[in-house]
Amino acid sequence: MDTDSFYGDILFFLPDNVNANVKLGRRLLKDGFADLAVTYFDRGMASGTAKAGSFESAGRNAYFAQDYAHCVAYYSKALEKGADDATEAHLKRGECHAFLGHKADADQDFKAAIAAQSGIKWAYSVRMLEDGIFGGCRGSAASKTESGRRNLEKGKAYEAYRDATAALLCAPTDIAAQQLRHPA
Repeated sequence: MDTDSFYGDILFFLPDNVNANVKLGRRLLKDGFADLAVTYFDRGMASGTAKAGSFESAGRNAYFAQDYAHCVAYYSKALEKGADDATEAHLKRGECHAFLGHKADADQDFKAAIAAQSGIKWAYSVRMLEDGIFGGCRGSAASKTESGRRNLEKGKAYEAYRDATAALLCAPTDIAAQQLRHPA
């Protein structure tokens, strides 16, 4: 019996089992199905008994599913429960705040991450907030994606990531921008 069907069988009989929901959610995220994993993470987190690491996984999944409100909620709960990696939790929650247009909250999270680890000030999400990238769609997704490709060809990784993020603000489902931002 493979692991996926094992957790599926558990969920058939115990649909609210925290561990089975989290494990299946993690597996779906790993396989590139963040949107499908949202349901399992939501079920697993609903009891409130999940550990910090599970909330971090749920937050990471929500981030990749572009469900930024859940991302903020899950990372907040992870931090409240003593996140395994508080620096990453602050960075990702900050980025989700930024996508939601909550600049002050994003800035606060980025400052907390920098206070914990000074080198984080060069993290892409921190730099993009400073560059004003999260202010909403400016231009077209196609032009931003093309700019990102040119920057990547020149070896400018941050600029390519920044441009892909700007493109996704205009068109969240743009496949070319998603591939540029998260290469396989």
